[in-house]
Amino acid sequence: MPKSKAKNNISDPKKSEELSSTRRQTTSPTDDRVSVFVRISEKATRILKEASKAPRTKGMVIEALLENFNREQNPERKEQILKGQLHDPFKEQGALLELRSWAEHAFQNKRYVWAGGMYEMLANHPSSSQGLKNICNYRLSICLIRLSYEIREEALGEPESKNPIEKDIYGLALDVLDRAIRYTITLQSRLGAELGFPKLVLYYNLASCHSLKAQYLVERELDLKTNSGFIGALRQAGRQPELKEKAWVSIGETWRGLINEDGPADLEAEQAFNELINILPSSSHDGVVHDQSQFMKLDLLSEKLALVDSTLTDEDFIFLRLDTQKWQAKYKAWASLVAGRKPTTDAVRSLLERLP
Repeated sequence: MPKSKAKNNISDPKKSEELSSTRRQTTSPTDDRVSVFVRISEKATRILKEASKAPRTKGMVIEALLENFNREQNPERKEQILKGQLHDPFKEQGALLELRSWAEHAFQNKRYVWAGGMYEMLANHPSSSQGLKNICNYRLSICLIRLSYEIREEALGEPESKNPIEKDIYGLALDVLDRAIRYTITLQSRLGAELGFPKLVLYYNLASCHSLKAQYLVERELDLKTNSGFIGALRQAGRQPELKEKAWVSIGETWRGLINEDGPADLEAEQAFNELINILPSSSHDGVVHDQSQFMKLDLLSEKLALVDSTLTDEDFIFLRLDTQKWQAKYKAWASLVAGRKPTTDAVRSLLERLP
């Protein structure tokens, strides 16, 4: 009689070993993989075979593709991938370059509405990296700050105007600054710890916004009948920082006696000053670093000195510099830490120490 065939007669030792390995993988309690059976086209089969050359398996190829798909954050791009639509990186990079070129052109020519729109489009482009989005949102916040200057000027009116200040337009300028603050705070949360100086700049920009808000809140409440001289000086100043500062010398000395609602302006000034303290930290409750040894050990010292020095002339800080009844003294005590120092010299020395 013929011999009966063995139930699992495997004469090839290599196949026997592979089967044994497969069984072990199937029964392993730590293996969370699942079996998926799909039918794919001949073209896809050839691609998979080409990509899965040893030691890479077909499963590894498929897992890598799915994980890469999952990392794509743009829903539109995911949908394009699933539809098999062609992705042309050169075309997309060209589109990014065009948008950025227009945005930079508009910004350099002080067309901030146009620039803001371009930066918003660039930030939301499917091919924009997170880093590029960060830059765009930063630039957009700067556009909003600059637009608040222009809106404020329109709220004041023409130099020879006899009309009262347009408070609703001043309200729009405040809303624009609030939006700039929101963009800046969102950007702060996205920057990595290694980007030390950009974070300092964001503190500076937040301080600018809050100081400007304090200034606008006071100016909005000036009355043409009782404060016509102040309003006239502000209108004559227009966009000229030196004349604005000159007009504010008198306003800063007397505005609390002219305006009933001084609370909101002081709250904004306090937030502005707190952001400045974030640039140059304090070691005491009055916001002044008294311990010079601690001061000298601060990280990014040269960059901080340069930012503090910039506040001495920046028109955004007119309120803090000229509010003689409260904030001027605090600001001067804080800014005095850079007196006699040379920020650019310190910055270059620090840079040379870091270079190979």
